[in-house]
Order: sequence, then C-alpha cells, then structure tokens
Amino acid sequence: MILLVSKNQNRDPVDVMRVRYWYQGIMTTLDCQNPYQVEKLLEPERFKRKHQRTEYPNKWGSYVAGEHTPQIRHVRKVEIKVPGSARELNHPLWAILKMKMEGKEVSSIEWMGRLDPTVQTCVLQPQHDCFGAPRMLAPFSSRQGQKLLRRGDLDALAALVLYWGEADHQEDSEALEELGRMIYKLLLIVGLEFYRRNLSAELLVLFKASILDATPWVDGYFAVDAQTFEISILLLHHLSYPADYPGKTPQWRKQVGRMLLFLSGRFGDDIKFAMRPFCQPAWEAGPPTRDDWAWWEQSRRFWAWGWHCLLNRTEGKFPPYEDCVLGICTHSLRNRPLRRRLGQYQMLTLPDECVIEKYGEWLGVAAGKVPKRRT
Repeated sequence: MILLVSKNQNRDPVDVMRVRYWYQGIMTTLDCQNPYQVEKLLEPERFKRKHQRTEYPNKWGSYVAGEHTPQIRHVRKVEIKVPGSARELNHPLWAILKMKMEGKEVSSIEWMGRLDPTVQTCVLQPQHDCFGAPRMLAPFSSRQGQKLLRRGDLDALAALVLYWGEADHQEDSEALEELGRMIYKLLLIVGLEFYRRNLSAELLVLFKASILDATPWVDGYFAVDAQTFEISILLLHHLSYPADYPGKTPQWRKQVGRMLLFLSGRFGDDIKFAMRPFCQPAWEAGPPTRDDWAWWEQSRRFWAWGWHCLLNRTEGKFPPYEDCVLGICTHSLRNRPLRRRLGQYQMLTLPDECVIEKYGEWLGVAAGKVPKRRT
C-alpha cells in the first residue's frame, strides 16, 4: 500500500491512516495551514525562548505523515479544544480493519457493541424476552443494509465490514458481493470527508486491501482505481447538493438519502451504472465462453454509457437498446422523473491510467447515438 507507507517499515498502514485522518480533521477545524500553526494553538507552552530565538518542537510534524500515534493524555488534551477528534482517532473501524489485515479473529458481537447505540439497535437483538437478556448478532438482510447505508457514517461502515466478515466466515459468496457493493456505496458517501482531508485515495487503498479485493465479484476482479473513485465521489456529492457541503450538520442524513436515490437509479440509470464497482474479467482458466464474455461485456457497456452521460452532462434515464448484448439484456423501458441538471461543474481531465480511459469506450459514440445534451 504505497500511499500509506511510513519511514518505520513495521508501522501498520491502518495506524498511518487513522493518525493522518485525525490530524487533518484537527487542522481543518482550527482553520490552520500547517503543523506549526496547529501546535502553536494547542500547545503554546512548548514554544520557548532560548538564546534569543524560539525553539520549535515540531512534534505535530510527525502526525502529518502518520509516523507516530499520539499518547492517550495528548489525545484527551486535544479533545477539549477539538471535540470529536478522539473518536476519529480511536474509532472501532480502524481496529476492525487492522485485525482483518493481520488475519486475526474478529468478534462481531463485541465490536458491534462499541458502535453508536443507534447502530446497535439495528444489528443486535436479544436472545429472549426476559429482562437483561444477552444480545446476539441479527442475521444480515438487505433491509438492514439499507438502514446502515442511510446513516452515512463510519459506525455504519464498521457494521457493514463486520457483517462482511461474518459472510466470509460462512463462505456465503452472494452475501459477500451484496455487502461489498454496499460498502463501496458507503465509501462514496463518506468519501468526501476523506477527500477534504486529502485521504480519498488512501481510503480506497485501505479497503481494497482488506475488503474489496477479497470479495468474490461475479464480474471478475475489483478494478476501480483512485482517480475513478475520487471522480465518483465528487460527482455524486455535486449531484446531491451543488451548494455547500452539509457534512456534520442536521442536513447530512437528508442528503445521504438523496445520494442513495441517485445510486439506486431513481433519477436515471446513468449514475447507477457508472458508480457500480467496476470489475475486470477473471478468465485465467482459459478463453471465456460466449456467455461469460457477453455477461461481462454487457456490464462494461452499461458502465461506459453511464460515464459518458455523466462526463458530458447528458440525460441518461436508461441505457439505449443498441448497447445490449444479444441474449443478456432484458431492460423494460419505463418513464422516470428527470434528474436535476448537473450544473456547470468543471469538466474533469482523466489521466491515461484511469480505468474510465481504459474500459470506458461507449459504442454509442462511434455509432453517433449521443444522448441529448443538458442545457
């Protein structure tokens, strides 16, 4: 994981991530530009005059790159001036991911009990009706997954990761893929906060290594790269609320619900297909059968069509019939409400190595079947 390396080769990438996330959050809250300003505000007593000059301890410089984890007493001291920062550093999600990457056994019930109480009521249920009954993990269902998605926070993400671990232990490939898709959706939702802290690529790298690469996707290997992930985050959030970012405000849950409607295709299939986890085919055993190729090519065409619509600000309510691979697509065309206009967001420059550039060729462009452009 190149983006989460440390000078200390034995340092865990999760520790690098959580310290950097903690520091960037503090710097943003205090409206500082560098570790010097942060340290000056939080620990002014450490700046001492000696030999007619001010000594700069530069303790916070090590937190920028996640080189060191702050001591408990130091975290508590910062928490007084930046409420909520301690939870960001010591969130259960980090410990869960760390144990998974180390191959350690994770007790789902124990770690679910450390999440927000509202999450616990969703995922834990009493074993019987008597007072003080011990709680057990409720079986996963799509309905539970949707409840967690609507929360749109790290506690919900941690709960989905724990459910993914349970499905992995039971070798339930269908549940693993469903949970993998939900985890990716939630990464897109919470990803803007990481993007604002310059950590969106690191977030994807961390989850690829622990969850997404280990998910048995029907279409092959998880192939979303950091650039595509970042573009997806920006477009999804711009569509949902073109104005100010509503994170950590009473409006956040409302906007999360709106983002989920976009991802489900309620306002058009273009964003639904474009922001699905893109996979490269896994055909190591030999040439694919026609059905294998048709299945993957159908998925790729719809994904490419969705990105064509989004990047060109065109209406994309449902894929054109010409994009269907014979024998695979049985789309029923139905009327859907028009999605709000994308607005005048700046057109994005895609790097050559971006997966959108490699696999995003839409057949409709060559055939001259371009959707109606937004005005």
